[in-house]
Amino acid sequence: MTASSLARLAGSGSGGRTEAARRRAQHSRADCSPKLQAHRLLLVDDDLDLLEITSELLAAYGFDVVQATSAKAALEILQQGADIEILLSDVVMPGMSGLQLAYKARELNPRLKIILVSGYPNPAIESGHGYLSDFEFLEKPYRVEDVLRLAEK
Repeated sequence: MTASSLARLAGSGSGGRTEAARRRAQHSRADCSPKLQAHRLLLVDDDLDLLEITSELLAAYGFDVVQATSAKAALEILQQGADIEILLSDVVMPGMSGLQLAYKARELNPRLKIILVSGYPNPAIESGHGYLSDFEFLEKPYRVEDVLRLAEK
């Protein structure tokens, strides 16, 4: 089961579809065998349904997930010295973008693994804020296996 398939089930805030996706994520845990050493991951997305579903999927694969609903909130978590090993952030968000967050996060912790995700084309999301090529990047929809691969890289 991919994050994108669960996200599609979630729809745009529909409670019934979100609950169905949540149940499928919980059921998929039985089929998942953690394939990696546990990592503490900061997941950032302004879409609350997608944030919750993706968090559950990543937890099923053994990640210790901390959630943030904005780049500003994520930066505050990082500044508080949370022991985060991986930052997985959407790029296009209101206020500070995920790309701007990635540069600030790298200043705070140069060893932090940073993975950015977006469904928009690269030129549209870079727009003067830096370059996606400075970080690992996954196009939406992405698979949890892609995150696993980059986490172990």
